[in-house]
Amino acid sequence: MNPHLCKGNFNSNHSRLKFKIILFSFKDDNGLYYFYAPQLDITAYGKTEKKAKEAFEIQLDEFFKYTLENNTLNSVLEELGWEINPKKVSAPQINRFMNQDSMLFDILGKYAVTSQPQDLQVPDFA
Repeated sequence: MNPHLCKGNFNSNHSRLKFKIILFSFKDDNGLYYFYAPQLDITAYGKTEKKAKEAFEIQLDEFFKYTLENNTLNSVLEELGWEINPKKVSAPQINRFMNQDSMLFDILGKYAVTSQPQDLQVPDFA
């Protein structure tokens, strides 16, 4: 895993939040496909990989829509371990989620997992 895959910045002139997270995907023992973003604590699943990815995108969209509409995005991200300042947004290092009590630790120990960087760009809906 490359911890440099989680980075971002905020450009207030263009009202856009851009960053990268690491997205993990796997298939469980029941044949369901999952996508998990520990840096945002978002998980989604589906009967196919495509359906799971679509469900993840919906969850992600709803997460940002809700937090932006309620002016809680910064506080929620900070609770998740993000560092936020006026010019840069930094996601927590992925190794932060590797303790023995973590969901990521359990997933990596039980399933064949793939990971990929995910570019995100979130418009300011406010």
